[in-house]
Amino acid sequence: MAVLELDDLHVRYGGIQAVRGVSLSVDPGEVLVVLGANGAGKTSSLRAVAGLVPSTGSIRWEGRDLGRYAPHRRARAGLVLVPEGRRVFAPLTVEENLLLGAYRCSREQRRTGLAAAYEMFPRLFERRASPSGLLSGGEQQMLAIGRALMSGPRVVLMDEPSMGLAPAIVEDVMDAVARIAGQGVAVLMVEQNAVAALEVAHRAVVMERGVVALQGDAAAIARDPSVLKAFLGQEATAVLADDVRPGPGSDS
Repeated sequence: MAVLELDDLHVRYGGIQAVRGVSLSVDPGEVLVVLGANGAGKTSSLRAVAGLVPSTGSIRWEGRDLGRYAPHRRARAGLVLVPEGRRVFAPLTVEENLLLGAYRCSREQRRTGLAAAYEMFPRLFERRASPSGLLSGGEQQMLAIGRALMSGPRVVLMDEPSMGLAPAIVEDVMDAVARIAGQGVAVLMVEQNAVAALEVAHRAVVMERGVVALQGDAAAIARDPSVLKAFLGQEATAVLADDVRPGPGSDS
């Protein structure tokens, strides 16, 4: 059973309609990646799920309609956002930032959350007493993900987690995404780096001008020449055509 379902989602900014009737679902332990060009409506869809922008249509969480839930109630229910640009609190230490993700949790839950974050990202343990503003971009992304996991979420929303990162760090971040899903957490990820995202995703949705243009198995979409050319560009097309690794949903 899907843990998160969107049905006929619409998002409008004044006279501009950014999202037009998007429907999708995410199962526990699944990575669903949303691809598309800038302005396709990807981030607007994610922000609507988090409750950060007004929307119409249905957003259902474990069968419950979230339409009237404020963002903090959605987070409390187990739906958390890793925002674009990391958004760490620069003056606070790494550990203080992590603890903010579990401010409503018990002392034991905070202790367990810290241990899990440090196990997933050992670099955070090494830098736990450092001000977060002194971290590299990759370390800040690890911190943003670790902070989101502190409350033990059921669904993690990720907005461009690889943005601005070196290739080696992108690989670490995508490995973390796969590990999170392996723990039974649903991941809904918006990502421009389609090459990296399709390698860890089970399914993919391609958006264009606010609508879902295509959705299906991630490995199959990675091999679709029309998708590669239209949404990934010629360079990415060459990369994937030469070496498409089977996604986690593939039988090969």
